[in-house]
Amino acid sequence: MELPRNIRGEKMAKKAKAGKPKRRGSSVGFVIFLEFILGLIVGVFAFGYAYRYMSMDTDDAIDEKRFSANELLEQAQSNLMGSDIDAVVRSKDDTANSVTFYNLKNDTATTVTATKSTKFPRGVNINTLQPGDIVTYVFDEGMKLAEVKSCPNEWIIEDKGVAISTSSKLVKFTDASSTNADKSFKYVDGLTSVRYKDEIKELASISPYDYVSIHGYDDGKSNKVYKIDILKSHGELHINNAAHVNDMHVFVSDRMCSLNDNNSLYLTEGVYPVRITGSNTKDLIKTANIVPGSPYEIDLSQVVLKQGLITLKSNVKDYKIFIDGEEYPYGQSILMPYGMHKLRAVKGEYFDVVSDIYVTGENNPVELKFKKIKEVGTIKIKASPKEAEIFINDVSVGKEKAEQTLELGTYIVTCSCDGYKTAAKKVNLSVDKQTVDIEFKLDSDGSVKTEEESKSSNE
Repeated sequence: MELPRNIRGEKMAKKAKAGKPKRRGSSVGFVIFLEFILGLIVGVFAFGYAYRYMSMDTDDAIDEKRFSANELLEQAQSNLMGSDIDAVVRSKDDTANSVTFYNLKNDTATTVTATKSTKFPRGVNINTLQPGDIVTYVFDEGMKLAEVKSCPNEWIIEDKGVAISTSSKLVKFTDASSTNADKSFKYVDGLTSVRYKDEIKELASISPYDYVSIHGYDDGKSNKVYKIDILKSHGELHINNAAHVNDMHVFVSDRMCSLNDNNSLYLTEGVYPVRITGSNTKDLIKTANIVPGSPYEIDLSQVVLKQGLITLKSNVKDYKIFIDGEEYPYGQSILMPYGMHKLRAVKGEYFDVVSDIYVTGENNPVELKFKKIKEVGTIKIKASPKEAEIFINDVSVGKEKAEQTLELGTYIVTCSCDGYKTAAKKVNLSVDKQTVDIEFKLDSDGSVKTEEESKSSNE
């Protein structure tokens, strides 16, 4: 007998349900497997994130906030407990007896507290540690500083000629004579420290004249400077009244040095022998103590000038001699400083002798030649036509008329003009004939007429 469709369907459903196996256990296993996979992925991600911060090396300034806020990195730090850690002293808290280190391997900052049991190298203690010191340290439970050691990866260079490039963050050696010439190293903003006699300085304050001790760290992957100690700063040597010395040269420790426009030069602080030479001075020797902030000054206004003897010879006797306006005795050699001097010799009835003389050695002979005032004469010339040119000993002295005062002697006076015959006249000036008047008339027919009138000194 066939059952109604609805009843048959219910029975078939019950039969099917009764015959289907139960799968509760396999569903639970699948969930466990899925949780395992997700946990593995999260673990790998966390490990990679922590490893990235543990191994990174950057030139950027350090940001402590990102370290203190990251629990993963704190866990990584705790894993370093008891291990040797290369680091730079970043800061100290003397009240808390604590030191903050910048860990060079993982770019993290760690603050530890020194105790009585903390071990230090010989000559080092918690008080002598300074920012920028490169060390290897060990800390134990409770962030206690267990030991401070010398860092095997630290290097030190002592030299001068250092320049700082703030744009490229470089410490460079610029002195071509230095064994470290052309070397350069990176520094780290906010971490590299500069000190001079326990005083903190700015990097930009370093001068090429400073003698410095540079401390760096090189682990094969990174090579940077973390501390610069200025062992010797620099000072100024200034020369006053340099114009007193001709051809001046300045020697410092027997090495010739150039002065700047202010007659100064900069030197590393210390004591130096200084020698100043000049063509007109005796060598000046000083011992200069160069210190920062206080120029060592050398005044040349009282420098001892070299001197030489001036020996005078003359064609007359009994004359007065003046040098640089001061009268000196007749007939004696005169001791004068090296250099140029103005000389004037005076004797009645003679022209004054005026000359520049130079004292350049021990003996300086000078010859004076006096000329009598009356040992001159005058030639006066007239010529026509007015275009006629007048010559005395072939030297033109004018046209139409001329007057010349000359030493006594014989002269040839010539008159010429285009289209005319040249005329010439021999003139003798003497004590008895000190003035001569000559007139040339050049006629168009080629003839020449010459007239001469003479006057003696007695007229």
